[in-house]
Formats: sequence, C-alpha cells, structure tokens
Amino acid sequence: MRTKPSKLIDVAKLILIYSISCKKDTEVILNQQAFADYLNISLRTVARHFKVLKEKGLLDVTGQIHKHSKYKESDWPSNVYTIKLQALNNFIIDESEEDITADINNITTTYFDFMTFIRVNRKNKYVDTEESVEAKEILEERFIKEDKVVGKKMKQLIKKNRYYLDLLKEVNNDKIPLSYLEQNKKRLVSNLCATRNPDHDIFKTRQKMLENFFQTTEEIEEFDTNASIYRLSFALGHGYLAPSELDIYKLTFNECNFKAPWTKETRYYIKQLMMPIYMRESSIKFKCDQYNKQKNWSYFISTIDERQFRMYSKIEKLFDLPIFEVMEKIRVVMHKVLNLEKFYKADIFIYESNLHILMLKEFKDMGIESINVYDGFYFKHGNMTQELYDKIYKQSVEKLLS
Repeated sequence: MRTKPSKLIDVAKLILIYSISCKKDTEVILNQQAFADYLNISLRTVARHFKVLKEKGLLDVTGQIHKHSKYKESDWPSNVYTIKLQALNNFIIDESEEDITADINNITTTYFDFMTFIRVNRKNKYVDTEESVEAKEILEERFIKEDKVVGKKMKQLIKKNRYYLDLLKEVNNDKIPLSYLEQNKKRLVSNLCATRNPDHDIFKTRQKMLENFFQTTEEIEEFDTNASIYRLSFALGHGYLAPSELDIYKLTFNECNFKAPWTKETRYYIKQLMMPIYMRESSIKFKCDQYNKQKNWSYFISTIDERQFRMYSKIEKLFDLPIFEVMEKIRVVMHKVLNLEKFYKADIFIYESNLHILMLKEFKDMGIESINVYDGFYFKHGNMTQELYDKIYKQSVEKLLS
C-alpha cells in the first residue's frame, strides 16, 4: 500500500480500510499522525489530503473527544469523523480502479499491518484504539509473530556484524558515546548528530560539544569523503575503490548527456536529485506526477514539496527536459556508474558505519583523537592532513571489502 503512486489515494484507502475494520458504520476516530508515520509522509501532507476529502464531501468532522488508554488521557482532543463509506469507495475506484470493499483479504491484511506498525514503532505515541475482543485477540497473535520476526532479523544482523560491534567497543568513548545496531540503528550515530538546532542540549551547539570532547578551545577541523555513499557503493559493486580524484556527480552528469554546462549550480542539482533516487527510485514517477499536477505554488506553501518542486522547475529550464526524463536518465546512469542492479538504499548505512568503525580504530591506533558524525570526522587542528585521511579511508575500504 505504501508504494502506490498517489498518496491521496493511499490516505483514502487507509481511512476506508480502518473504518470498515473497526466495524464503524459512519463515525470513527482518525489519528492523522499515525497515518503520516505509516504512509511515510509528512503530517502536513496528510492534513492536506484530509482537507481534499472533506471538500469532496467524503468525510466530515462531527465532534471531538479525549481518547484514553490504561496509562493516560490524550493531551489533545481527537476529531470524530463521519465517513461516507460507499462514496469514498467509489472515489477510490474512479481514481485507481481498485474496489476496496470487494477485497476483504486486502482489508484485513492492511488493517493489521497498520495496527502492528503503530504498536511496534509508535507504541508510546498513540493512544489505544477501540477494537472488538475478537479483533484484539487476533491482533495480539499477530503482534507476537511480528515481534519474533523483527527480533530474529535484528539478531541475524547483529551476528553478521559482530566483528564491527566488538570493534566499536574499543573505539567508543564516555564523553560522546556512539550507538549502532544493538540500539536498533542502521547508522553509527551519537548525540552530536542531533545538534543542528543550537538549543538542542546543555552544550548549546555542536562546537561546544566538540570543544568539550577534545578539551580545547582551539580550531577543530572536519574531514569527510566526497559523495561518500556513492563512492562506497561503487567499491561494493566493483570490488575496488574509485580514484579519489573521480567526481561521481560529474561522471553521472556527463553520462546523462544533458544539454547544459557543468557548473556549480548544475552540480548542486545533480547532487540533490541523486540521493532520493538512490534511496527510493520507485518514487520517481509519483514525485513527477505530483509536480506536474500541481504547479500552483501556493498549494505547497511552507512545505518540503514547495522547495523541492521549485527546484524541479529550475532543473527543467536548465536541462530543457521534463523532470521525469531528467530523473529517469540519472537513475539509469547511476546504476551504470555504480555497477549495481539494485541500490542498497538505507542498508548502505550499515556498510558505511562498519567502514567508519574501521577508520576510528586506525585513528586510535595512531594516537589521533577523533569523533565521527555521519560521513565526517573531527580532529584537533594540525592532527590530520587530507593526504593521511585519504590513505586511512582507502585502507579501511580495502579491509571492509576483504
């Protein structure tokens, strides 16, 4: 369900499926945040789609109540919606040619997937919903099975990466501890990673935290690897590291044969397009269709979509091509350049994290104090050179590949 091209239809389907499964003839409580998290879209987007459905007369707010669980009362009242089930189903048929009410198996599966998602991923965030005793028993059985599957996969992942997890204990520190797979994270992270907001914690800024870590107020330098994810993907696909002077963004651009000059602006656009394609290439058509249907920018005001779609407009003018053709060219070339049939998507962070653990171990063995933040490393001024950093990076990639 989360891979359908239209998120408006996804929202409509989930409303209908949830309403039917809760055995509510007309009125139902709908948690928009739960919809947003399950469908992997913003709360603002869900609210916009709810507004569209209300304007079409398919649902309406008929009241508000505070929901209760055995632990607490909700802080904010929840809307009670009147759902026009048949009209909503007809709308979905017209837009997607899919008759929800005719597919009971799909209704049941999607409903329990949704409820499992809420319990497993957001159990402390959502107030309990009202199901029948029978539904709760079936749901509990599904939860038990789901927990076993999730637990088994995580155990397998931890076992496979045990060498790196043990190595991480050697390079970790008490001042800014790093967490990884054993904390259900695919990426090596620390509390430094959440310091874009100057008011994040008692240290106020990343700079203050770094000064505390290194016990210095002198200059602190950052070193990173250009196009880190793609460079590592290239190495995993080819079995060797690409030359450090190779600009993967420029190579991708050149292979696309766009009728535009290679400039700082062009490089920025290629970089911005490559990441979402790498992470979720199946979303290209949806993003482009959404852009083409709504070019009234006031519709997207103050949203991520607005900034993204304004960029699409500039890219179309620069390359003199529809945005879908631009993204498709880049997608095909990325597979060719990286030598991958399928992208690693978020799993690339597992490989990258293991690589960074190897690098941290090398730095520690050399007596060089360092801390990792995403794809960058921080050092005291004068303790690292670009030449040495590149050498350690290359050695660590070769060890990872072996």
